Amino acid sequence: MMKKLFFFLLLSLMITQTMQAQFGLQKAIKNKIDKNKEPEQKASTPTSAEPKKAEKTPEEIEAELKKVTFPEKGMNDPELEKRIIEVMSRSPGYYNLDDMNQLKVLHITSYDWTVKKDKYGSIEALILWVCIGYQKGGKCIKKEFYFKRDYLGGSEYQKSFLGVIPYSYTTSYEKDMSCEVLNALAEKEKPVVASKPTTSASTAKTTPPVKTTTASNSSTNTTKPATTSTAVTTSAASGPLISLTPLGINATMNAPKGTELIKDGDFRIIRSGNVDVQAEVTTLTLTEMKADVKTNDMYNGTGKILAANLNGFIFSCVEEGEDEKRVHLEFFKTIGGKKYRFIDDRLSEAAYTLADLQPFLDSLNTIK
Repeated sequence: MMKKLFFFLLLSLMITQTMQAQFGLQKAIKNKIDKNKEPEQKASTPTSAEPKKAEKTPEEIEAELKKVTFPEKGMNDPELEKRIIEVMSRSPGYYNLDDMNQLKVLHITSYDWTVKKDKYGSIEALILWVCIGYQKGGKCIKKEFYFKRDYLGGSEYQKSFLGVIPYSYTTSYEKDMSCEVLNALAEKEKPVVASKPTTSASTAKTTPPVKTTTASNSSTNTTKPATTSTAVTTSAASGPLISLTPLGINATMNAPKGTELIKDGDFRIIRSGNVDVQAEVTTLTLTEMKADVKTNDMYNGTGKILAANLNGFIFSCVEEGEDEKRVHLEFFKTIGGKKYRFIDDRLSEAAYTLADLQPFLDSLNTIK
């Protein structure tokens, strides 16, 4: 009996182990199958759309524009401001102006001309920073840029200058501002900024040229005797021998038709028709200036000599910041121990041509 009971228990134990082994195998297989199944995709719930940012009201926009301030003047020089405006009036589009009537305010923000050097420490030019305020397309804008006078060598710089818009400048040089603020500033200063130059012989002096004209042994004196003009009228293409002593130059020359001699302080101007040629004492040489025509970066490689004689030449170029070709005169003559440089007025509103300057090149060559 005991044997049968032991055998029955042993058989039951074997059956139980077999069933547990089968159950464990089935569970492992099920787990493997479940593991290989792709996870069920949960139904995506639509996210609520981000609320639109409220547009700024006109009042809020105006309040922000009023925070943009216009820089104070570094120097107060009305005549220099006038010369700057004359340069701008030759190419208003370069300064983003349709015409000069859009210009409201101009401040020279530099305290003086400062030296600009290249990365090697060589002098490039003198520069003067300016800020203008203008109204265009219903918006008011302030723009900062500089004017430059290229270095000629021998401690001398060009008398004329050009505006340069610094597109690569690291800070923002142009910003919208409040028209209310700009117009209030314009009304306060009331600058004469929209008019075009009335004469091509503009100078940096505070007293403009005032002339006393002498013709046919008659003269008319003005209230400002410091500035004088002598008119030489002749029907010939090349006039008679005239004296340059009214300019403080002890010499004579054969003048072009209708020549006037104008002296205003240190400025000596020979005028014929619409052409002004200025005489100045210099240390430059003819050779240096001929080389400069081909190497000056301001001409962007466009400088070309059109005509020449022993002491001078005429050249053409497209200057930096200009759209049209301009023609210039350079002439050198030593008179009474002083070397004089004769150059065309490079602030002239209209560009001169070879035909305009050729008579001067010929006449200057007759100086004795």
